[in-house]
Amino acid sequence: MTTVPGGVTVTPTAGDLALALAKILEIKNIVETVHSHVFNEFIPHLQDEHPETFNLLLEIGVGPRNFLAYGVFPQPSENYAPTIPGGFLKGGELKPVNVDAITEYVTHSWYEEESGGKPSESPPPRDEFEKTEAYSWIKSPRYNGLPCEVGPLARLRIAGLYKPLSRHGASLIDRILARLEETLLVAGKLSEWIFEVSPGKPVYTEFPLLNEAEGYALWEAPRGALGHWVKIGNKVIERYQIISPTTWNASPRDANGVRGPIEEALVGAPVPGGKDRLNVLRIIRSFDPCLACSVH
Repeated sequence: MTTVPGGVTVTPTAGDLALALAKILEIKNIVETVHSHVFNEFIPHLQDEHPETFNLLLEIGVGPRNFLAYGVFPQPSENYAPTIPGGFLKGGELKPVNVDAITEYVTHSWYEEESGGKPSESPPPRDEFEKTEAYSWIKSPRYNGLPCEVGPLARLRIAGLYKPLSRHGASLIDRILARLEETLLVAGKLSEWIFEVSPGKPVYTEFPLLNEAEGYALWEAPRGALGHWVKIGNKVIERYQIISPTTWNASPRDANGVRGPIEEALVGAPVPGGKDRLNVLRIIRSFDPCLACSVH
């Protein structure tokens, strides 16, 4: 089974849905068990028995503290309002997403300057490996010129569904705990959503192939905000651009020299003896990066 434009390729039977529900409930039980252990046993133990480590995890990996999410899981019964709403959060101020505020920079990326700009306008990227100031194959997306963290912490902070433990509103441990909180939320919703699927009903909506068209789609992948921009001409794709979650999080410095979220989160990370890079690895992995997704 897979997705296609207009729907999916297999019509589920009642047996298919029953089997899916059984698996969902099994997963939900696992998630609930892990969530209870982490919040009721592990975190209190860490606070009481290893306060220095706990405080360290609250102070490192903070990042830029600008958060972006597009919203996800629209609910038909609620006029398609997203289960987890999106927005742009900066300094406690939440605003709706403005797609026109998104721009990509390639100042420190191995691409020609024409490869940057608005995702709806930029051409396919062309490499420029000899750029002396470049150090990454990832572009630098910015929202109103600002680097933004995307992912579970961003989603739940924007939706008001996670109260940070750290005074910064973000930290290494906040990022991991938010991911666990969101997993519990989605696991619970899945056991409800499965009953909205009717066995034997149509799963595909046909649509005419357009001769000329241009548009974009904003969604949330597990790792964060995902945007696709497409232009069609003469019934074929002329231009297609993707900004994946890790492109946001792992972006290099932009034209103004501003660091990307992971770069910023690494500032001040303790490296004991100048050799032990465990904290560096912890911070990077807290973002769950995917370099295969983020390079062009």
